[in-house]
Amino acid sequence: TSVCRLLGAEGLTALLAAVLTECKILIHSADVANLAMVGEVITALMYPFQWQLPFIPVLPISMIEVVEAPVSYFIGIPSYNMKWVDKASL
Repeated sequence: TSVCRLLGAEGLTALLAAVLTECKILIHSADVANLAMVGEVITALMYPFQWQLPFIPVLPISMIEVVEAPVSYFIGIPSYNMKWVDKASL
């Protein structure tokens, strides 16, 4: 499955814009392999720029409090762990 098929053209464009403006980015998927793939493809599409902030393609549940950090980041979370994320902190 390609990132274009997963996100669609508008989703891919919105995600790339969010990365280039250094927003907090939290993606989720039921398939952990898709999280890693989307993260790697987006950081590759940024070329010649580089993501200099925290980048965690698949966040383990033991580190879930990282999503409350007051800095920008790019984090992938398995969908079944989204119930532990405080939506107000995003």
